[in-house]
Amino acid sequence: MAKKNAFFQAILPCALCLFVLVPACRAEDGAIAVVVHKQNSIINISLRDLRNVYLGDQRFWKGQLVIIPLMRVGGSRERAAALKTLFQMDEQDYRKYWVNRVFHGEASAAPPELFSNGAAQDAVASIPGAVALVLASQVSSRVKVLKVDGHLPGEVGYPLQ
Repeated sequence: MAKKNAFFQAILPCALCLFVLVPACRAEDGAIAVVVHKQNSIINISLRDLRNVYLGDQRFWKGQLVIIPLMRVGGSRERAAALKTLFQMDEQDYRKYWVNRVFHGEASAAPPELFSNGAAQDAVASIPGAVALVLASQVSSRVKVLKVDGHLPGEVGYPLQ
């Protein structure tokens, strides 16, 4: 027991130094990546087109592949970025927008909401037309990251933070 305590007493200051000396986030950690199925031919999307996708105005990728936009749940960083940057709405306005679209027969439902970046990437990896917004720092090799207005997450000029 004494050896364990001595070990932790020796390691703790070193571990604390790492938290102080190593930046907490890389540049792309604050960025929200737009991910699609790996076989989707698109490599770049404009912020305007991405907005149209998520608001249900653009329904097909190139080649007539149906777009399935996926959203993160309320309170997530990805959703907050989408509300602020893409939709320029608050949560209440976003919900009203979709109720109105469904009520008028312009859509069957709002985009499905997923609880984690992992679930979003699982869905995108298994559904060819799916698109999701995930933290850039958590993107896996199962999906493809799109450029937005010609920029990848972490690059200067990338619009989704």
